[in-house]
Amino acid sequence: MIDFLHIGGPFIYLLVVIAGVVLWLAVKHLVQSYRPNDANRKSGNVKAILFWSCMALLTGVFAHFMGLYMAMQAIMEAADISPVLVAGGYAVSLSTIIFGMVILLLDSTLLDDE
Repeated sequence: MIDFLHIGGPFIYLLVVIAGVVLWLAVKHLVQSYRPNDANRKSGNVKAILFWSCMALLTGVFAHFMGLYMAMQAIMEAADISPVLVAGGYAVSLSTIIFGMVILLLDSTLLDDE
């Protein structure tokens, strides 16, 4: 897991923070769901969880394209790059999208019973 975080670059750490926020909001939502007459708070929690989960996915997509842009600039400067090296770099750049999707998918399973 630590290797995954180091490979993903600086945006992965932002995604970890967002995942922590989503987890905290989900626990808060779970606690409030057992309290009577808290319908407004529950609705606000669901909206906040969905917002931060979507932000995780968008951050992952943005980080992917930033990584691709920087990689293409490096390829233009180097001129002769192995296709295997390019494929490996592309696979690494997908890690932020995958992590953002995992956060969004976990969110959808947490809110499935709504």
